[in-house]
Amino acid sequence: MCSKNIVEDMPPIELQEKVCERYTLGKHHRNSFPVGRSWRASHPLEHVHSDLCGLMHTTSIGGNQYFLTFIDDYSRKA
Repeated sequence: MCSKNIVEDMPPIELQEKVCERYTLGKHHRNSFPVGRSWRASHPLEHVHSDLCGLMHTTSIGGNQYFLTFIDDYSRKA
């Protein structure tokens, strides 16, 4: 728009030759996780995943605003 004088009083835009390193890293291709090579538990409760969630906007009946989950890696049950 500036080079064709479409907009009046538009200041010229200066292009920067240097590209931000964080921008470049963010656009890089990421390799996917290898299929079938992940470690799995071989018996119940060998590896347990946990997650804490909260602060919830709505409190529970008991007045709680957080909840905690445990998932067994072997059975994938909570």
